[in-house]
Amino acid sequence: DAAMYGVTYNLAIILTFVINAVNNSYVPWFYGKLKENKFEANKKVSFAISALMAVLLLGVISLAPEIIYVLAGKKYESAVWVVPPVAMSLIFLLYTQFSINVEFFFEEKKAIVFGSILSAVVNIVLNYFFIKEFGFVAAAYTTLLSYILFALCNYISMVKICRKRYIDANIYNTKKLLILAFVFCFIGFGFMALYNMSVVRYCVIAAVLLIGLINIKKIMVVVKEYVSVFR
Repeated sequence: DAAMYGVTYNLAIILTFVINAVNNSYVPWFYGKLKENKFEANKKVSFAISALMAVLLLGVISLAPEIIYVLAGKKYESAVWVVPPVAMSLIFLLYTQFSINVEFFFEEKKAIVFGSILSAVVNIVLNYFFIKEFGFVAAAYTTLLSYILFALCNYISMVKICRKRYIDANIYNTKKLLILAFVFCFIGFGFMALYNMSVVRYCVIAAVLLIGLINIKKIMVVVKEYVSVFR
């Protein structure tokens, strides 16, 4: 069971490197906007980064059976059920990173420690009860809940820091980010429901790619707009 879970979590670690790399590129630009107390451009850019990561993670979720087969072979096929919730937890890790960027800028790091300890304790307690009942797959869902809690703790801390320093707390478009997370999780669970229906899943993936190709010009216009804002 540990090996089954470990295969998927190793995949998550690779994706975490991607998130960290994107955030490291974004932070210098964001800190410049934070110094100027101008956040309209940041709302667009942070949402674009989140949407990009959501698409990447949905790609992993949609092809999870094939990815697990390539990484570990057929005997680890049960690990596929861990992929969606673990991948979903990473979008909330990104949201957490957005808040942590503000906390680091103002050198307010106590909330990060508190949120880390609280989410870790909750994760351990939930694992203790639910792994016994539902097996190793439950650990993926406790991880997802823990990351949501971690994101919430740091968001609340960020808002408090902004109010304390008389800064507009609407640094990010929270409403849009929450809608994106909801839609992302809904589609992710939809793909998971199709894991035992490979033909249907391939048809859905092909349809999505076809729609993307048909609307490629519109997509490129949006991409160029966001790139120009970031520049």
